[in-house]
Amino acid sequence: LNQTKPFKRHMTMSPREGNDVEITAQEAKQIKKALEDDSFRKLMTEYVNEISDPKFREEQEAYIRQLEANEEVPDGKSIIRPCKGFVIKCGHIKKRDGENLSTKLFINIVYSEKVSEPESVPETTGMREIRQWSVP
Repeated sequence: LNQTKPFKRHMTMSPREGNDVEITAQEAKQIKKALEDDSFRKLMTEYVNEISDPKFREEQEAYIRQLEANEEVPDGKSIIRPCKGFVIKCGHIKKRDGENLSTKLFINIVYSEKVSEPESVPETTGMREIRQWSVP
């Protein structure tokens, strides 16, 4: 699809090329809203702690290999091993008691041939054109 060329270009860019992924004001607002939600932050923290534990990763990989070997992948499901894409780094600054408290969030973007490609629509904001992405 022609509209996915910018996505593929970002997926293959090296971070050393100095190209940053720009997000729209709406996307930044949605990320900010999620980061301000206590239940989202709690779930995200639990998830990050879980996937950061090497023991958990080994157990998950062994379980997935067993499912594949025994052909026990549930109907309508498939195992996807995503390819590396790029990372979006976000920052959140909150004032508390006159002090700035900052938090960083890294969002890993991955892709797979088994998942349909995202679509983008050009959008003009002010003097520049951006792309609004729809991710499956």
